[in-house]
Amino acid sequence: MAPALFCRAMDFIMDHISLKLGVQVGQHCYTDIDYADDFILFVDQEGKYQITLSTMDKEASKFESHVS
Repeated sequence: MAPALFCRAMDFIMDHISLKLGVQVGQHCYTDIDYADDFILFVDQEGKYQITLSTMDKEASKFESHVS
């Protein structure tokens, strides 16, 4: 069940990233591959990595646990 929950969280994050990212292959645009605890992010220009990772960090912080 944990891999499925990870993938759902990553899908949520990817849906909320407003940047145009991914690589175009034919008529399809691929943005990421996620499985279990692994994640691969695709961008078409090297310069987009830092902005994309910063945006992902901001979106992922919504899933932080606030246990005292």
